[in-house]
Amino acid sequence: MRNTLFSCDVHGWPGKQQNAQVKDLCGIVRLKKPPLWILGGDTDDPWKAVWEEVLACETHQMLQAVVQERAQEGLETIVLTDNHDHAAKPEYWPGARLMRWYGEDNWEFRHGWEFDPIWHNFGGVPFWLSMHWPGLAVPIYHAFSQTPNQIKDQNGDKWKAGVDVINFNAKAYSARHNVNLLCGHTHYPKTDPYGGTWFGNAGDWEDSFSWIEIMSDVPSLHKLGE
Repeated sequence: MRNTLFSCDVHGWPGKQQNAQVKDLCGIVRLKKPPLWILGGDTDDPWKAVWEEVLACETHQMLQAVVQERAQEGLETIVLTDNHDHAAKPEYWPGARLMRWYGEDNWEFRHGWEFDPIWHNFGGVPFWLSMHWPGLAVPIYHAFSQTPNQIKDQNGDKWKAGVDVINFNAKAYSARHNVNLLCGHTHYPKTDPYGGTWFGNAGDWEDSFSWIEIMSDVPSLHKLGE
């Protein structure tokens, strides 16, 4: 596996409150210049604002600038698209490859919603709504949705139980397919050798400000400020 930097769940939109930290992420990528940078899903958040507003926001513009710089330097960037930004189009990320998931050697990179029973069973309805009626989907989302961090703050047991189920499903997939699996989605950073393979979650850029680096086939978890 090439040396890789894997970051997830930026959730960029015009109301983003953590742009200073996202700027730090851009600085880390510029400094390290990993051969492969994978943005692991929910990078943009067109459920918090319509795509036109999301693409024009500071968060997207900062990340896109790094993507284009890397392309000019011959460095590869992959943007995974899933539950929040599943409707992203290639022209939204010039210089990057858009994929649902990515595999290289015995590693797989996924967003992680695939292992979430709620999203897996009911994701089709909100996906359709956000693609066909974004003007309606955005206010519905703001009215009813809770982020993982909001759930954690209000009901830690419920949040932990949900994370445990997702992690169990992800680890089972990793063992069944004998692949090292890195994902995001839960906003819960960790790395864990599991049954002869690695499982890891890169966390997010709303609360944990964390990412995973793979060096010499070994993943390591890093957090901003540590």
